[in-house]
Amino acid sequence: MKQLIIDLDYGWVLAHRDAEELPANFLARALAAKGWKADPSNFTKITVELGEDLTVEQVRQVVEQQLCEKYGVEKQELDDILQFTLDEKEQAAVQAEVPQRIEKPVAEPQKVEKRDESAAPDAAAPCALEQIKKLLSGEGLTAVCQKISDMAPLLKKRDLCRILTNRSYLFAVDGGNGLTTALKLMAQLITELDLLGGKCEPMEHILVAQDGRNDPLNELAGQLEYAKNKLVCIDISQWMDKTASPEFRDFLSRLQKSSEKLIYVFRVPYLEQEALNRIEAAISDVMLVDTVSFVPLNHDELQMIAAEVLEDCGFCATEEAWELFRCRLAEEKSDGRFYGIKTAKNVVEEMIFLKFENILAGAPEDNVIKAEDLRGMVRASVEISAAERLSRMIGVDKIRERLYEIIGQIEFARQNQGVNAPAMHMRFVGNPGTGKTTIARIVGQLLKERKILSRGYFFEHNGGDFLGMYVGHTAPKTLALCRDAYGSVLFIDEAYTLADANYSDGGYAKEAVDTLIAQMENHREDLVVIMAGYPNEMARLMDMNPGLEGRMPYELVFPNYTREELAQIFLRMVDGDGFRCGEGVEQAVKDYFDKLDDAVLMNKNFANARFSRNLFERTWSKTVMRAQMDGSDTKLITLADFNSAAGEDVQSLGSKNLRHPRPGFRLGLV
Repeated sequence: MKQLIIDLDYGWVLAHRDAEELPANFLARALAAKGWKADPSNFTKITVELGEDLTVEQVRQVVEQQLCEKYGVEKQELDDILQFTLDEKEQAAVQAEVPQRIEKPVAEPQKVEKRDESAAPDAAAPCALEQIKKLLSGEGLTAVCQKISDMAPLLKKRDLCRILTNRSYLFAVDGGNGLTTALKLMAQLITELDLLGGKCEPMEHILVAQDGRNDPLNELAGQLEYAKNKLVCIDISQWMDKTASPEFRDFLSRLQKSSEKLIYVFRVPYLEQEALNRIEAAISDVMLVDTVSFVPLNHDELQMIAAEVLEDCGFCATEEAWELFRCRLAEEKSDGRFYGIKTAKNVVEEMIFLKFENILAGAPEDNVIKAEDLRGMVRASVEISAAERLSRMIGVDKIRERLYEIIGQIEFARQNQGVNAPAMHMRFVGNPGTGKTTIARIVGQLLKERKILSRGYFFEHNGGDFLGMYVGHTAPKTLALCRDAYGSVLFIDEAYTLADANYSDGGYAKEAVDTLIAQMENHREDLVVIMAGYPNEMARLMDMNPGLEGRMPYELVFPNYTREELAQIFLRMVDGDGFRCGEGVEQAVKDYFDKLDDAVLMNKNFANARFSRNLFERTWSKTVMRAQMDGSDTKLITLADFNSAAGEDVQSLGSKNLRHPRPGFRLGLV
């Protein structure tokens, strides 16, 4: 089978990264609409399978037409944007077909000797400015560095490099959005321009808050007195409300004295412009400062970075595999510990690891990562439909019926002009462990399958995740969480934490809710916000903000599970995770829940299905340990295993486990 590789210019793709769909995905979809097999291997490459009835010229005509119509590309620009390459073994046979567009495959890379890092930059290597231009979310940095690069030769002629080195920089950037890379490239640029008279190296330091026992300002200023040829990045996040204080001004004055041998970057989180202006004004009272904001990277941009990493390792991935990558990123973001580019690269490495595991298990050895290579990488089930998952759930008949009513209403409104489509946002009210999170996760998949949502991913956050730590931090933080969830479900657990004591006084919680309401209204066609929590606390949140209640027309009440349902859930987990009940275990499970103290069941904090899950996990843990010791079947749960687990502390069975167990141990929460 012949394969045609379509390469898109990196810079051109980068310029269109804010589009609703990446160009490679759009073109692959356009080709597939013709009945041709096209796969976007990464964000700049599409692989097309050619057959007897499909020629290179046919594909080229469709691609060029789509580029001109969709993106306004002029015909004379096509050669700069597109490159068509045939698989090497097929190239000779069809070279005459479009000789002006077919190029020979790139030769195998030669081994390169490690170069001396202390030496002058290699003239053949990409200059720092060109690499900075390729950074995602780096438009502001590019403008600043371009100005430095243009001005440096003129100032060096007049021996006035201090005009540049005396300037400082204020970077507003969240963690995991490329700060370290930006600093390395900026230091490389300073070295290439010889602004400090030698090799410049980046240095990062977090300025901790003053607590009476230490003097971080004086300590850091003292350390920097003898440093030279450094690009010093100082994280002043913990000092943002004190940048106008006398002690911080004195600190800046001490730094300024060494500004000819050091260049300073002050780092803060991505903030509202008003808050950023205040910090800039405080610094500019003492030092010259240029401000650069790095807009947080979205999912598509992280995928672009991941595709580069994958390609550097000699792999590409199918669209189905990238879908799992995006699902995994959504899961990673849901635990409150997401590290942006670093997390994306870690997921790529896991994809490669799982690929090799599959090869060792007998799969063909190739360089294409497929969905079947990534079993276990995501927690959500992608092998059965949402409707099937919903039908298998225990004790949610009324919830299931109500959900289908809501979906029917939304579909009817969208299919009939003149009918006002209701907002899709919902409130899930109930005690812990009653299935709110599981149902919300299924809702995303179900709405995608019914073509109501474009993506259908699931983003889970606590109410506190929307609150900033500093003035001006809450709104952009809330916006970023909402932006991630466009086309998907944004699930806010313990939403009542957004109704804090300072709500009526205009505190962070009110700012978060106001921003959230605006996003819910502006993206009501392709965003579902689901708030969940205890009944009384949720009612209090709605009372404090009637505008919020008005935009969440659907309330679903989740009742506690019965004793019988709790036992059924336990036994369903046994079957679902490949275990078997030994003699007497099934009856013992039913008896256990029948005899469970009423005080436990009626407690407001009783964990319901989570209680059953934790008891199950405690049980199989004992099964595995015993079986490993005596060499017996690790999947057979004995009566002794269950009795041992059931005899331990009942209170601990209500605790919440990790949201993201590692592959192979995916026994997550209900």
